[in-house]
Amino acid sequence: MGVDLEIQREVVMEMAARLTEARKLYQEGVELLQQEDYPQAGDCISRAAQLGDATAQCHLGFLYENGFFGDPNDQEAVYWYRKAADQCLANGQFRLGACYQLGKGVEQDWEEAARLFELAAKLGHTDAAHCLADLREMGVTPAVSPKEAPPRGAAVKEAVPEPEPKDDEQDGPEFWVHSPEPEARQEVKSEPVARPQPPPMPELPPILDDPAVTDAIAAYQALALQNDTQAQLKLGLAYYLGRSAPADAKLACFWVMRSMLAGDYQAAQYLQYCVHALPPEEQDAVQTKTFMWMPGQPVPQL
Repeated sequence: MGVDLEIQREVVMEMAARLTEARKLYQEGVELLQQEDYPQAGDCISRAAQLGDATAQCHLGFLYENGFFGDPNDQEAVYWYRKAADQCLANGQFRLGACYQLGKGVEQDWEEAARLFELAAKLGHTDAAHCLADLREMGVTPAVSPKEAPPRGAAVKEAVPEPEPKDDEQDGPEFWVHSPEPEARQEVKSEPVARPQPPPMPELPPILDDPAVTDAIAAYQALALQNDTQAQLKLGLAYYLGRSAPADAKLACFWVMRSMLAGDYQAAQYLQYCVHALPPEEQDAVQTKTFMWMPGQPVPQL
């Protein structure tokens, strides 16, 4: 048992180090894009994507789709969108769904597009919810299981043109995919898609939820700021439970994720509950600030 736990710890530490490096590279790439240093920006974002950062993978797909590296390369865009979608990144699922909807880089498949839009919508992606509603109005049913990914660089059949909209209709699904202005969209009347619920959090052992601790901030924060993984995990769970610290989903997510990144394998099993407590639109910002924080710094404004 001890060997298994040690192996798990090594795996988590290796993963945390890789993701931390990937996040730094991605942030550097975004800054270089803003400075219009495009070759260096592309290199940083590409390296971050190869290290497994889902946001970087989705961004890299967007760069390929829009000809950042020369001519547009839809198949390479699909490859990276799929990588991001496989990590449950809502924007990756949405963009991959758009490729299936329009037949860009893959054979056109509206059922698969609807399946991906549905996944992204459940994570709070508004554009995906609009696209899903449009396809459903056209009688398209989401695919039951994922479509097998084609080999990288495989030939793609020409997409079948979408039906022309009637005179009294607004633009169809393609309009929703490419519309840059949310206020220009028609109001879509559809039932909200519920976010999937994780299973109940298991009862915490006393070492992680000591009933004798009445002020978790006083007990753990000084050590947590110095990158003590157990203190970070205990403090995060205290914020999540709202017992020995004020209930705060953002700080719960911040400290539990920091504990995992610092190598505490126990933190990984609790992180899903903390992340799910956050509204989808706030998750990316909290994750970015968590990755950018360095031990010894003050707690960032979340």
